[in-house]
Amino acid sequence: MKKIAILLLSYFVTYLQAQQITVALHHNGTATMFYGNNAFSNANNTAVNGDTIYLPGNSYYSGVTVTAQLVIIGAGIHPDSTTATGYTNITSDISFQAGSDGSVLEGIYTGNNIYIGSNTRVNNVTVRRCYFSSLYFQSSFDTTHTCKNEIIEQNVINGGLLCNNSDYLIIRNNFIQGQISGISQNALIENNIFYYQPISHYGAYTIYNISGSVIRNNIFILPATGPYQSNNYYITGGSNNNVMNNIFPVTSVEYSGDIYTNNYEGIGTDTIFVNDTVQYSSYAFNQNYHLIHPLAYPGYFNEGVGVYGGTVPMKDGLLPTNPHIIQQTIAPNTDTNGKLNINIKVDAQNN
Repeated sequence: MKKIAILLLSYFVTYLQAQQITVALHHNGTATMFYGNNAFSNANNTAVNGDTIYLPGNSYYSGVTVTAQLVIIGAGIHPDSTTATGYTNITSDISFQAGSDGSVLEGIYTGNNIYIGSNTRVNNVTVRRCYFSSLYFQSSFDTTHTCKNEIIEQNVINGGLLCNNSDYLIIRNNFIQGQISGISQNALIENNIFYYQPISHYGAYTIYNISGSVIRNNIFILPATGPYQSNNYYITGGSNNNVMNNIFPVTSVEYSGDIYTNNYEGIGTDTIFVNDTVQYSSYAFNQNYHLIHPLAYPGYFNEGVGVYGGTVPMKDGLLPTNPHIIQQTIAPNTDTNGKLNINIKVDAQNN
């Protein structure tokens, strides 16, 4: 109930002060509202460990540098699920730095990047159900600055993940259009759909320079164009990876130094999804990425292959975990008694 009250308070204030950007900071059961172009920045600068920042939709916010343990929740990214609220648009980079361990970022849309660490160790950050360009770990290659235990799940990633000096990462159930590279060891890369399309031999690999990790239940899409469609430019540059139960569009994808078991090779890209008409070059919101024949690809431990499989299957609509406004009707004028008719339908989220 507290989450719903905070959501409605933020929504009402945003509506009544429509000319101003409004952000709600939730601290120990109390909401503080911030207004204006610097609302997100001011809320972030005021917040302390354990606080939650709610970013309503239909507004644009500059990015921030997070230095406390915060939960930052936007209105969502999928057009079908944000018709009542609009989506939350961040117009510049978001950075998690010293002190932000354990933070969560959900439901934001940005054409910019997310950064974790800058020669400092930042652990246990979760990025979930967001749309962004690329994610970078900016740490020196030494054990003092190794970032650990980040979770990157159910996102649309329009670029790649440069994971320099990171350990125990979980990268799962994402749409990824770029390359994953630079993980030291102990990563779990599962149930993603990869669209990476190389344009040259140099750096032409979807997963590059990753070692000692598990890579399973992913779908690797055949590039739509380019000189590398028929070759096995998928995983290389590392060693001691367990590569299992992935769908590959070509045969003979094995490389020395890794262990390949139970993969599905030579699977035509156009036979995988219920509906994808964008020539398999990028993610599209209006396509259906459920498998046509899910029983044909049971995956590791029968968890299923692709974004709708695994331990955290993709949530249709990609809504964040907080209660969400799914329908709203607001009268254009007050009635004869000076009251404004407002009808809002809120859907609680189970996950």
